[in-house]
Amino acid sequence: MDDTITLSHRRIFILPTKRGGGMVLLIVILLLIAFVYNNNLAYLLTFLIASVFFITILHTFKSMAGLVVQAGQTKAVFAVRRQVLIFILTTPMPLNARIYRLNSANRKVFF
Repeated sequence: MDDTITLSHRRIFILPTKRGGGMVLLIVILLLIAFVYNNNLAYLLTFLIASVFFITILHTFKSMAGLVVQAGQTKAVFAVRRQVLIFILTTPMPLNARIYRLNSANRKVFF
């Protein structure tokens, strides 16, 4: 039995928390205010917050895609005892995957 799972687009589900639900509610209320008062600044603020919300979801997906989840060593316990589950997360990408070069100084800058 293979104990490793590689997270792909079929295994990643990003669900909003209470704060995320509050942000969706805020976006809906701001959109209704923008409709009623026909205010362009309200439209701007609504679509700016909505775009940040969706970009955050995309960045979360991008950072989770490709992770490898493995089961760690656990001890045998009885039903009334607490069990500690150990998961090992590894990524095939290096930690400093983004390297930008500056043309004038020819130095590497890590972000």
